[in-house]
Amino acid sequence: MSEPVSQSPEVPASTPQAPLICYCFSVNEKTLEAAVRFLGAKTVQDLNRATRAGLGCHGCWPDLEDLLARCTAGRFKYQFSAEEIAALVAQHKLDQQEWWGDPAPAPNPPTN
Repeated sequence: MSEPVSQSPEVPASTPQAPLICYCFSVNEKTLEAAVRFLGAKTVQDLNRATRAGLGCHGCWPDLEDLLARCTAGRFKYQFSAEEIAALVAQHKLDQQEWWGDPAPAPNPPTN
């Protein structure tokens, strides 16, 4: 059975084993890791476009950067079933030109 999807078509619902990273848009760590692994997200702005994480209060940006550093180093936490990967691809319409098209510009990183 695939993971349930929240009301927003952009953001999968949180799962019990994956902590929320972005509270504004209810984006969990597993969803973010999937965006890196299967959608090719390499920057915080890529994660913004893929999941909406970080587009609210920006309080999760340090966590997004930490997650990107971890994943870039090849330290993944989650396993994904073929069903989950297919659902992610379908949900985000994994057509690279469509997905990486010209979205609205990502906000500037938060200043400390």
